[in-house]
Order: sequence, then C-alpha cells, then structure tokens
Amino acid sequence: MADKKEEKKDLSIAAYIIGIFSIIFAFFNPLMGVVVSLVGLIQNKRHKGELSTKAKKLNIIGLGVSVFLLIAYFVMTILLAKYCINNPTSALCVKVLPLS
Repeated sequence: MADKKEEKKDLSIAAYIIGIFSIIFAFFNPLMGVVVSLVGLIQNKRHKGELSTKAKKLNIIGLGVSVFLLIAYFVMTILLAKYCINNPTSALCVKVLPLS
C-alpha cells in the first residue's frame, strides 16, 4: 500500500517538474513547450492531490504561454515577409533575407 502512495507522489513530483520545464521551454522553443506541457498534463491526469493540482496549473500555464508565443512568432514572420516583399531593398530585409 505504501509503495502505491510513493509511486503516486513520485509521479506528481515528475509532473510538477515537467510543468516548470514547460514554462521555461515556452520562452526558448514554444513548440517544445507545447509538447512538454501536454506530456505533463497526461502524466498528471491520473493523480489527485495538492501537488498534482499545482502541477496541472503549471502545465496549463506553460501550454498557454507556448501557444500564445507560437501564434505571435507566426504572425511576426508573416508580417516580416509581407514587409520584405513590398520593400525588398530595405536595410532590414537585406540583412534578414540576403537574396544576392
């Protein structure tokens, strides 16, 4: 009986640590942040308790930040491409997209 409680506590700790990593990865690589957040949510799904509730919150925050930043990066890329198509000789576009 004690082994099952220890195992659940260990998995809750793992989900909590994964939640922390999901927030960190969200800022450096949002796609990886989404993956890590989903892994943490799946890992945490079967457990109930105070630590697992905190882990779930961290994973949801990491998922939200990751998705927000993915969308922001996508929109910024589209806007930069649009700008460079309209102004190909701009100094910014020459540095970012050296075509010659």
